[in-house]
Amino acid sequence: MKLRIAALVALIVCSQAFALAAPSEAKGVTLFRVGSRTCVLNGAEQKMDVAPYIKNGRVYVPLRFVAAAAGIGGPNVVWNGARRTVNLTGENRTVKLAVGSKKAVVNSATVMMDVAPEITNYRIMLPLRWVIELLDLQVVWDGPKQTAVVSKKVRAVPALDYPASVDAVYRDYEWEYGSYAYSWHVAMPADLLKWSRDAAGTVRAFYEADGETQAAMLSAMGEDAKILVRSVSSENLGDYSPWVKEKANYAYAGSLAERLSAAARGQGYNRFRTAELVLSFVATAIPYERRKTAQLPAQTLIDDGDCDCKSVLLAAVLKNMGYRVALLKFPFISAEAEDHMAVGIEFDERELPIDRRVVYFSKDGVKYYIAEAAGPGFWPLGETDPVTLQRQAYTFPVD
Repeated sequence: MKLRIAALVALIVCSQAFALAAPSEAKGVTLFRVGSRTCVLNGAEQKMDVAPYIKNGRVYVPLRFVAAAAGIGGPNVVWNGARRTVNLTGENRTVKLAVGSKKAVVNSATVMMDVAPEITNYRIMLPLRWVIELLDLQVVWDGPKQTAVVSKKVRAVPALDYPASVDAVYRDYEWEYGSYAYSWHVAMPADLLKWSRDAAGTVRAFYEADGETQAAMLSAMGEDAKILVRSVSSENLGDYSPWVKEKANYAYAGSLAERLSAAARGQGYNRFRTAELVLSFVATAIPYERRKTAQLPAQTLIDDGDCDCKSVLLAAVLKNMGYRVALLKFPFISAEAEDHMAVGIEFDERELPIDRRVVYFSKDGVKYYIAEAAGPGFWPLGETDPVTLQRQAYTFPVD
């Protein structure tokens, strides 16, 4: 495909230096054993400088290592040696403790414990029960083995189901965002999935056929199928907006949007974090699988997909939620910079997090902040990899 570089929309970034880490993988499960200085964090063994111990019938654990199960670590754990206090800051919770004091402060609310934190071998130790409560985690205790498995609490997104009279397929999803794990049961009408698969199959067959066969296929196609076929042509430069707006799939995406919106409201998320919750679902709950052509949202939910497919799904859900979105198409440059697609989301600057450097693309005076839907790792909303930062993109608003 020949591309005119002059036609590309230039990347505009906030005027700050970027030092972006790799996308995060799923986190939040830690195994401790009384008397052992080895814990297992997200499947990897780590050495602690103090082992959990039992005192007065209570299991004491090192606060810093349990906090890791809640995704709290690094600069989000602040120790004040002079005051002997520690502050832990998570996605939606801040915990303040003082060594020797039974008073804890959680999001400005005072919690009175029956014991005070103590220091052992330069580590703050606290009974497991209180760490779990303060950080809003869950634990499975095995008494005979004296082990504890600490993990994030699971939040269930309202299920999407259909009456028994509807022939439906379903899939169950699990993923993590912020301080919580999420689960979601999603069903869809079987005829919607069949139409979606057939549409992708028709497009793939069309572009694998010779000119005579293509002409015959076009004459036999319905108008909806023709729109999808034309949208993926090289002349269209990667504007897959028709795949986002296909009527049946877009209506179905509205049902997904309603339930994800309800889950976000239940967590008290603002508009930015609501969009990021949806992004976390598409990027990490749906596996990445390379495809030869675009897919409609229903097929991607069941069959998985690549960056194009998952970006179409993400855009359809967010547009149903009232966000102004665009598809960001990065053309092939080299093996290190392959053809790629992401989603851009408009935000008022007052809605942006103050502790994050965010990337946006500008089109007709509108700033679209990048959302990397591909996965399998999770790039927070507004962040991307260094290679993409150096690239230019076609920006296609989904009107």
